[in-house]
Amino acid sequence: PKHRKLQLLAKTSLKIRICFTCRDSQGWTPLHHAAFYGHLPLVKFLLHRGTDVNSRDFSNCTPLHRATWSGKTLVVEYLLQSGASQSIKSCSGQTPLHLAAAHGNLEVAQTLLEFKAEVNCKDLNKWTPLHWAAFNNNQDLIDLLLNKCAALNERNSNGMSPLHLAVCAENENATEHLLGKGADVNARCENGQTALHLWARGHVELIKLLLDNGADPSLESQWKETPADLAAQQKHRHVTQVLEAHTKMQSRPNLQYMLSMTLKYHHCLFLSSFKLALCYFQDSYSILYKK
Repeated sequence: PKHRKLQLLAKTSLKIRICFTCRDSQGWTPLHHAAFYGHLPLVKFLLHRGTDVNSRDFSNCTPLHRATWSGKTLVVEYLLQSGASQSIKSCSGQTPLHLAAAHGNLEVAQTLLEFKAEVNCKDLNKWTPLHWAAFNNNQDLIDLLLNKCAALNERNSNGMSPLHLAVCAENENATEHLLGKGADVNARCENGQTALHLWARGHVELIKLLLDNGADPSLESQWKETPADLAAQQKHRHVTQVLEAHTKMQSRPNLQYMLSMTLKYHHCLFLSSFKLALCYFQDSYSILYKK
């Protein structure tokens, strides 16, 4: 492995120090490699020799990015203790916390947050770490981020919330988890679509889950399409049946309510008339039989 060769070379001659800053075809320094492969002794050795802890490769990633990506918690912790910055973003705008969420590295994410990582930081597409956790169906990471005050309904550049992304990725568990945490089930993307629109195309169980949690099937997108319209266009008969059945169930309570109110109204009229009649007869009786 490269890191072993570097360690041996570094001990042979002072001239080999030039290798500490050399780069490969991706711009990785020896510290990037040592961090990525989790070789903590070599990381310490390179840093003690003066290697820049925040050196950047051609993707603008630091050794901390690479250690986070590969889930090397001990190396991540040591780099942070050695002054590694969490605010440096890759060319795609990702911080180390974005990468931890994207790759499902829970322990690394915990370590980054302990060192005050920005929980609502955004990449170039305005995805937060919570967007990535939802997209990758990681409930533990979702909980961790929300416990650190992650914005539950934050929107990305397309107006999509973490719930939208969980639905798009067909992540039923993450969807249910976010809904249980209070995610807005009727939040709209920039095109006016709700989560129900996004999977009115065929995922019946996910649609039932959204409906059971208050999704409104009557909401229209900017193209005046309801989820049922999209299901019909895609010829998803089962989806259409679920949406229609839900709509009927929703309308029945309203009908029953109106009927009950009508009956109550007539009942009140009857009682009022009866009371008036009773008063009339009482008055008449008192006049006729007044002593």
